[in-house]
Amino acid sequence: MTDFLSPGIKVTQIRKGPVVFSGIATAIGGFLVYTPKGPVGKPILVTDASSAQLVFGDRQAGLPGNSRLSDSLRDFFGEGGASCYVVRYIGSGSAVAGRTLSSFGSPTAGFEKSSAVFPVALSDGDTFIGKVDGAALATTITVNAKPATKTGTGATYGAVTASHKLILTIGSIPGTQTITFAGTENTETLFLAQINSQLRGASAVDAAGQIKIQTDVRGSLASGSISASSDADVLTSLGLTATAFTAGSNNVGTVDAVTAAEIVTLFGAFTGSTTTNNGDGSVTWTSGTTGVLSSVQFTGGTAVAKIAGFDTSLHSGTSLSPAPAVGMTASSGSDPSPGTWANYYSTKAVQVNSNVTNPVATSAGVTTQLAVASVARLAVGDQISITKGLDTERAVIQAINGTTLTLATSITVPGGGYAGTENVVLETWSLYVYDNNGLQVFPSPFTNLRSSPLAGANYFVNVINGSALTPINVTDLAPAVSDPRPATDANPVLLSGGLDGAAPLATDVISQISAFNQASDINEFSCPGAATDFTGANGVTILKALETAALTRADVMVIQDLPKGTVATGGSGAKTYVQTTANLASSYEAVYWPWIKRLDQNSVLSTFPPSPFIQGIIARTHANKNIGQAPAGTAYGQVQGAVSLEYNIQEQSAEYNDMYPAGVNAILNFPGDGICVFGSRTLDPTGEFGQISVQTVFNINKRIVKQQTRFVNFENNNPATRAQVVRALTSLFREQRKAGILQGTKDSEAFFIICDDSNNGPTVIASGKLVCRIGLAVSRPVEFQDYTFEQDTRAIDAALAAAQ
Repeated sequence: MTDFLSPGIKVTQIRKGPVVFSGIATAIGGFLVYTPKGPVGKPILVTDASSAQLVFGDRQAGLPGNSRLSDSLRDFFGEGGASCYVVRYIGSGSAVAGRTLSSFGSPTAGFEKSSAVFPVALSDGDTFIGKVDGAALATTITVNAKPATKTGTGATYGAVTASHKLILTIGSIPGTQTITFAGTENTETLFLAQINSQLRGASAVDAAGQIKIQTDVRGSLASGSISASSDADVLTSLGLTATAFTAGSNNVGTVDAVTAAEIVTLFGAFTGSTTTNNGDGSVTWTSGTTGVLSSVQFTGGTAVAKIAGFDTSLHSGTSLSPAPAVGMTASSGSDPSPGTWANYYSTKAVQVNSNVTNPVATSAGVTTQLAVASVARLAVGDQISITKGLDTERAVIQAINGTTLTLATSITVPGGGYAGTENVVLETWSLYVYDNNGLQVFPSPFTNLRSSPLAGANYFVNVINGSALTPINVTDLAPAVSDPRPATDANPVLLSGGLDGAAPLATDVISQISAFNQASDINEFSCPGAATDFTGANGVTILKALETAALTRADVMVIQDLPKGTVATGGSGAKTYVQTTANLASSYEAVYWPWIKRLDQNSVLSTFPPSPFIQGIIARTHANKNIGQAPAGTAYGQVQGAVSLEYNIQEQSAEYNDMYPAGVNAILNFPGDGICVFGSRTLDPTGEFGQISVQTVFNINKRIVKQQTRFVNFENNNPATRAQVVRALTSLFREQRKAGILQGTKDSEAFFIICDDSNNGPTVIASGKLVCRIGLAVSRPVEFQDYTFEQDTRAIDAALAAAQ
């Protein structure tokens, strides 16, 4: 409470509950259909047949029912429907058509890549002889890989004491090795034989009358030593000293296993090039320049052929290397749209260069700032280029401050700088999209596209994907080239790769029913002609899945079609199909029969499933009366687009008397009143919600109550809050009573609302719940009329009474 500190007036507004309003759709339809194009498994709201055709395509031979969608929408909108959701299903193996647009790219360098998996075996003295960029003189690289050695000096080869030892360490062999002599050796040959019979990782050879011990490893990893623990007479006889072996002249660790890293080091002698260890057991030798004059070539060398993939051919660069710039897929808005339909669509990219201003005189050097004469035709995200002689510098504008541009990447102003007369070129591109007739598809062409995300609304991804009517979706492949724009196409290029896949199975249909759950405002839906397009058990499976979906949501109605050709009675009769064949039973579904005949698009009398007509009639009834009116009878149930029926059934005939108790709503032909829906029952086995209008009232009220009581969430559960709920709902249901949707002349006869301490005790409140019980006395439609005629004898009776 606010305290008054001086005389004044305080005005406070207290919220007593929300204003009653509906804001809830009551007759938004839905169709699950197989179409030539469109997103799969996503409900798309359409309000007219032409906009639906843009998304889902028109009739196409080979589709079930020649594509049910066109006919269903004609019947739905023709009977008064205003809006509906369309969900597409398709067979397995479908694919989305697409195309990749490539940029001109950048010049590439000459390179040669090995295919060997390093390490590789070479030999000491092997050579690589090569040239970079066609140099006049070749460079020779020689592999140096020598063993570590120890050579005796002044050996006497005199007899040594038996069991005396020579102790050595060889780097490639763990620990020390002991050579034990028999005491009978007295020549170099005998000493060599004894040493070699026991030594591992090295060998002893003659070196001009002296013993030389050399390691098997050849290269910088070779090592060895003689231990001072060796017997003195052995060292004297062999002319050896207890010291380390002498290392050779090496540029590899071991010539038998030269690594990729060592090749990289060796090739450093090829000036003007780089060598890369690719990390996958291969190396790449690359020129430091780019373009057609850039090259690397081995002109000889004994080691070249020992590394698989190296050869003596000239490996040159290219002037331009196209790089993927834009990925493109067939779509409906932002959603992929599989099918062959897009294989007949084509696109054409066109680069556009416009001179927009000149640079201010600028000194040579690297810079991220560029002053220009005017920024009137430039914006953040624009790609610009400046050419001076053979030099072209290109960058994207990151910011504009006055007439100074801050560039997202640096440019190198060439020698002599800019004189201020060079052109600053704005580089944009356009995209044209054509249909199978070669006509441009609205909203194509897309012009003044920018390739940088910095451009915001002008960024090509935002421009193209932002249009719901565009039959393509694009992705930025961000090529790492100076000009990432797609190259100009000489002619439009077709998309490719689109596949319709196999013929749909019942499982393909059923897998998409859950898509309707994304449409929270849908009221009715159907799969027109499902039990005809998928015969026998397959059709039944679809109908049962539709039934389950509606029952699970508990706020929608599914309108079911019986198979085309069903008759009223007999083994394949309407009643038998509903109760036995399909065993349908739910208050959230209604079945209509027979199929309806009207003129098709070619003015030929053809037969169509009733469910689209029914959905349109429901919408018309709600618009003309209210949700409590049954969508049936001669006043509200006329099928305005019908010419005749697949099967004629008579009012109150034995056939109809057999069907109606089973919940089959027949469509009858009344001379003078037209063709009318003459039934409004659900398939509720209990009969409590056996009328469509009754179930509809409950469905709609569930949504309205949820909407109008959302304000209660997180309020304290106390009498004041509960009173707000009662006031809001009382106002809602009172209006429905006045409209005749609910029965009674006063509120107490039409509804009750219990939301007080009786059902909101301490335990309920502690659990965070508010409990409200609502009872509605929904008005019931007249299904049967019973009139009795008798003689009116009142005048005679009065005369007789007067005479007496």
